[in-house]
Amino acid sequence: MKRGTFSSEHTAQFLLQQPSAALAKALLRQLYEQQQINAEDILEVYEEVTQEKKIPLSLFSVLPPMEALCRYLRDQEHYSFKEISTLLSRDHKSAWAAYQRSCQRKKKIIISPSEQYFLPLSLFRNHSLTLSEHIVTFLHQRYHLNNKKIGTLLGKSPNTIAVLTKRAREKNASKKK
Repeated sequence: MKRGTFSSEHTAQFLLQQPSAALAKALLRQLYEQQQINAEDILEVYEEVTQEKKIPLSLFSVLPPMEALCRYLRDQEHYSFKEISTLLSRDHKSAWAAYQRSCQRKKKIIISPSEQYFLPLSLFRNHSLTLSEHIVTFLHQRYHLNNKKIGTLLGKSPNTIAVLTKRAREKNASKKK
């Protein structure tokens, strides 16, 4: 046996003795080193295990983010306004108002069956950034998309995306201080 490697029995015993954070770290390190599993594969497995609701990116090219989310969750997923407000950590009145505004715009939400990009619903629970900043940051980090590609997908200019990225970076930096 090579130095630094364990049999599966030793690995299991070692991992079971670790606190949960160390356990996850040790498991991820082993997956990376021995199986050459990359971060994107690990994220996909995590998303599958948690069975988190995924929101198609194409929603946000038609309507403003809050309106698009409320409309999708109400019309496509059949959630009540109370459930939507809980999922998004927002007041149920603002969820209702966003839905009403989206209906007044009379724009249809069309989700392509070949949709490539999805966002986790939990992304929108955090109020530290605007919904648009969350979307842009996630697309940069998860899918490694550039400003031009994100702008095309969202129907916005690359300059707008750059401004959103800069604001998000500044907010995150000030939060860490």
